[in-house]
Amino acid sequence: MRDYEAIFILKAALSEDASKTLVAAISAEITKNGGTIDALEHLGKKSLAYIVKKHKEGSFVKVDFKLDPATITDVKKIYRLNEDILKLSVIKK
Repeated sequence: MRDYEAIFILKAALSEDASKTLVAAISAEITKNGGTIDALEHLGKKSLAYIVKKHKEGSFVKVDFKLDPATITDVKKIYRLNEDILKLSVIKK
């Protein structure tokens, strides 16, 4: 298991409930693949430096987790298919 840090930029237009549901789905996907969530932090809505998929604002979520390196590409693929996630950055700590 390796330590990872992920920053998700979600659509700012999402309702509070939809945002919480999406964050729960993000966490569930990590745990489903044998990982553990160390920290989950909502950083709030912020202006983006440039327009991303026709959006000027985004809601930022930071997740620290542990996951097997063999499954990280599968997890990232699933997140990239979600239309409510504007950007995704996963780095190895």
